[in-house]
Amino acid sequence: MMEILAPCGSPEHIPAAVFCGADAVYLGGKRLSARQNAANFDEQALSEAVRLCHLYGVKVYQTINTLVRDDELTLVYDAVKVAVAAGVDAIIVADMGAAAYIRKLVPDMPLHASTQMSIHDAYGAELAQRMGFTRAVLARELSLKQIEFISQNTSIELEVFVHGALCCSVSGQCYLSGVIGGRSGNRGLCAQPCRLNSQAGGREYALSLKDLSVVDSLSAIKGVTALKIEGRMKRPEYVAAAVTACRQALDGEKPDLERLRSVFSRSGFTDSYIAGTKNSMHGVRKKEDVVSAEGVLPELEALYAKPRARYGVSMHVECTHGEAVTASAKCGGLYACVSGDPPQAAKTRGITAEDAEKQLVKLGGTPFYADGFSADIDDGLFVPAAGFNELRRRLVAALEERLIAKNTPKFIVNDSKPVIKKTVKAAVRPALHAELQTVEQFLAVKDMVELAALPLSCFAEGGLAEHAERLAVNMPRLMTADVLPLLQALKVQGFDKMLCQNLAHVNIGQKLGFRMFGGVFLNVMNSYAVEVLRGLGVESVTLSSELTLSQLPTSGIPTGVLAYGKIPVMLLARCPVHDRPLVKNCGQCVDVMTDRTNRKFPIRCNGDYMELLNSTPIWMADRLAELKTDFITLMFDSHAPQEVAEIVRAYVSGGEPPTDYTRGMLYRGVE
Repeated sequence: MMEILAPCGSPEHIPAAVFCGADAVYLGGKRLSARQNAANFDEQALSEAVRLCHLYGVKVYQTINTLVRDDELTLVYDAVKVAVAAGVDAIIVADMGAAAYIRKLVPDMPLHASTQMSIHDAYGAELAQRMGFTRAVLARELSLKQIEFISQNTSIELEVFVHGALCCSVSGQCYLSGVIGGRSGNRGLCAQPCRLNSQAGGREYALSLKDLSVVDSLSAIKGVTALKIEGRMKRPEYVAAAVTACRQALDGEKPDLERLRSVFSRSGFTDSYIAGTKNSMHGVRKKEDVVSAEGVLPELEALYAKPRARYGVSMHVECTHGEAVTASAKCGGLYACVSGDPPQAAKTRGITAEDAEKQLVKLGGTPFYADGFSADIDDGLFVPAAGFNELRRRLVAALEERLIAKNTPKFIVNDSKPVIKKTVKAAVRPALHAELQTVEQFLAVKDMVELAALPLSCFAEGGLAEHAERLAVNMPRLMTADVLPLLQALKVQGFDKMLCQNLAHVNIGQKLGFRMFGGVFLNVMNSYAVEVLRGLGVESVTLSSELTLSQLPTSGIPTGVLAYGKIPVMLLARCPVHDRPLVKNCGQCVDVMTDRTNRKFPIRCNGDYMELLNSTPIWMADRLAELKTDFITLMFDSHAPQEVAEIVRAYVSGGEPPTDYTRGMLYRGVE
């Protein structure tokens, strides 16, 4: 049976999830959670939540799923110690460096690779497993066919989203909130600028999507361990509705989709990604969506107002002359026995087994229901009702403690605080790396850069073999087709360098023996992550664009920063212009999106995915002395070859910025 995994953004959500039938919940602490604006859980609240969940056999997964800087790794240390003390069952992680550190700190703790790690194929899932993850939370943009393929070609547990909000960008690949307002979605503080009005091709609110829901077709999902509900920022009644609907669907009942829609939706639901349909995905939160919730909240609150009995118990009472009254219970493989005062002599009628049973099986408000009763009672004895009630309370408490202990894992924490080794960079001019889009751009600068990367599609055209020493293959950020045959052919031709933008690329590079260089979309923020990549064979890495110059980690391989270009602020699997999945060579692209402040964001489409570029380029050619890194990366889009050459020359000798430019995050950073 697949696990129903419910969101809990506050202690109030826990009963809604547990009493409505969730198998597991996920929640965050006060720091390092991808939903920092939820109420979340302090140490005491976390401990209480885990106890209640484990009492009902529900697992608890704690999120430590933000990108972390070196100076924040001590927060990871503190959070993990609290999580282990509380008894959580697993930790959800988005940062590969944090994951490596947690693995060192608590070797036996199950780690789940967050959807923020952008795992969307079998190569990424396979590498995640080799890195020590026990479960991968797959990207939301996958179809049933793709999910099933991953399950058939890997052995790691898989988790998929089946209900809740959809980000328009692939998770972990959105930088729009950070770029616009300094609030990073990768660090739990997304301001949701995609929900504000933006226009593309005449379509308003072009980036806002309906909520996902495939609750009515859960049986079609194959090879998956967990069905995940999004919604830690939503109210408890929403959790109750979503969990109840999923439980109904798995039990073969018809889920109440109308109630589910009423409690929260954005113009209804969509299943386009997972079902592989071309239905509209565009949706915004309207007044009627808000009003519809008012009519269903009371009935939803009633679903979790009282605990539900889950375990049958068989009870036995012994009441004999001169001996303490004892009550015992068996629940599954658990046993508990308590004793009270000796019985009194009966003044009139002595108690019977029926009298004892009547008092002891009053199990309302507990996880238990009576499933058998027996008694050995001598004649002529009396036990007051209060005595039986006290026995029952103590017996229930003893069983509850045994259940909690049985369901709570014990992990040993190594007292290993993070060790950050700072390497002082030599005062030398950084090398130049260029990410280009066309062969013509490359030919214009091939003698001025140390490493140039071109999209894989450029190599399919041939004619580049003589430049193999200077060229790296810039891998597609979403791979919708098998790229291995082309890569194998390129390797034979002498191309041996690969620019890796996600875990799948690293795995492929290892398999084919390419020299690997890490791109900015690997989201490397700390020195532990650099070391992870070094251990995987990556020779250098462009660090996260959300770091300031003073926050850059150093390690045993060369590191660099993005110093020029309109960084892609979103990676899209859906066309916001035509509100549909992407179509190769559709010939109908609008090449710009305009936001509510009239900023123009270029759109780049290759048919498999789209990239929404920032409205202004990063420029640092006039600040080269401040870039104390091994190399700097220059990222180009639709520039003419001559313009590319002029910009590269500016970064060779220094050059004044254009009229419109930004310093990116290199000075202001993100929250």
